[in-house]
Amino acid sequence: MPLDDAGCLCPPCLKGEIAALIKAAGLCAGCRHAQRLRSKGGGLLHLCGLSKTDARYKKYPRLPMSECPGYEPITAARP
Repeated sequence: MPLDDAGCLCPPCLKGEIAALIKAAGLCAGCRHAQRLRSKGGGLLHLCGLSKTDARYKKYPRLPMSECPGYEPITAARP
């Protein structure tokens, strides 16, 4: 689903949107613990799933995240 209102799903446009998301969110963009949410005002938020069980992690971390001990790539196998 496109992140902007243009609605274009062609590969060049999607690559641009993915690059913008990674730049804005850092590690959260590719972490299996992060959930992308839209606020009522239309802003994009990243909810850290680790915050539910570990107080060391903020529910909505300050972005972009460049370091995180809980980071696990989306492609990582689940236990």
